[in-house]
Amino acid sequence: VYTVQIVNMNNSESQTLQDVTSAPVSHYAQSSPEALQAYYKRLFPIKKLFSWLSLENNDYFQRREFSHTIDTDLFTRYRTFNNAEVWRQALIKETPSRIEIGAVYNQEPKKTAFELKPVEKELVFDIDINDYGDIRTCCIGSKVCTRCWIWIDIAGRVLDNILKEDFGFSHILWVFSGRRGSHCWVSDPRARNLSNASREAILSWISVVSGGSNKDLFQRVKLGLTLHPTLERIYTSVLESKMESVIENQGLLKTLDSLETFLLFLPPDCNSAPLIRERWKSLKDIDPVSFWKNSFVPTVKHELNKPNLRWNTNPIYNIVFTYTYPRLDVGVTKSMNHLLKCPFVVHPDTGKICVPFEPWLPFDPNSVPKLQDLYQDLNPDVQANEKLKPYFDLFEAFLGPLLEKHRLPVKSLDF
Repeated sequence: VYTVQIVNMNNSESQTLQDVTSAPVSHYAQSSPEALQAYYKRLFPIKKLFSWLSLENNDYFQRREFSHTIDTDLFTRYRTFNNAEVWRQALIKETPSRIEIGAVYNQEPKKTAFELKPVEKELVFDIDINDYGDIRTCCIGSKVCTRCWIWIDIAGRVLDNILKEDFGFSHILWVFSGRRGSHCWVSDPRARNLSNASREAILSWISVVSGGSNKDLFQRVKLGLTLHPTLERIYTSVLESKMESVIENQGLLKTLDSLETFLLFLPPDCNSAPLIRERWKSLKDIDPVSFWKNSFVPTVKHELNKPNLRWNTNPIYNIVFTYTYPRLDVGVTKSMNHLLKCPFVVHPDTGKICVPFEPWLPFDPNSVPKLQDLYQDLNPDVQANEKLKPYFDLFEAFLGPLLEKHRLPVKSLDF
């Protein structure tokens, strides 16, 4: 029994309780307490997660912060566990609707509230489809379909490329958030030891799209006439072709209003806008991708190549990066004490398992296993394990090289 802080998420009141594991569990949106308990007891890959979060070191694991949300409204922070079995027993007893992972501290968080300092944490990124609301046409709110998932797909490809090519990271885990996005965990020793300032510097290096609203969409990206080598690599290897997919999936350039939005990106002294507008109006049947490739882009490029050009920006680059480049949750990345959802947990609203995925391969968020389906297959549990096996294998493929790397000397990443 130990004291932990409980935050009631419904009324924002805090209270201190003894032995949080006695808190009652009543109802979850997409999963029953019985199904959750069975999942934690028989399917949740506790040993694999322990190996990752402990780096096979019990002391390291005991200084790792965990957060459990109990009965969907009791939020607990600074939980610690002595080993994998103690954590497993707590999960079975509490059946938390949400599990989040925090930093490794200089001492066990539960022992003191003084001089508590995060010393290690994976470098993490959070991509949420809600951040694309100003350009998404197929869905609204938390709803996600295969058409708008393309932005999560692009973000994975772009970030994976930059993290590997520019920073030399190699131990990168991508996890479906369970509903409308993805999480990236960079577990290289250099990444885990980054200060908050260094994490913010990496974020600054990666970020391109600034904040804004529908009214100033065309002002959210301002790139020069030529691209930085990193952005040039990303543009040619990912964004240029994916822009066509975004146009097709979202029905961009199909309406005059959509065309006018694109034309707002052109400089005021651009002579191409009237010509592009007239060409669009002259077409009986609009093929948006064809119009983009064969009319819009060539017309603007022709003006870009004119002598005595006074533009200081390339509107084609600005359009493509605005509509395709990753939009990141800054707070998640730059602060070591920020929590992030644990892989393989059950999303409380969708019942979907937060499974790992490969960012360079197609992924359908609507085809991942759900808790209720797994629960029905638990007798015998061979079928349930088979449904999760590809995701377990992917996690093990990430974990093996990481544990090998952990045994090697750590080189710092200085900024």
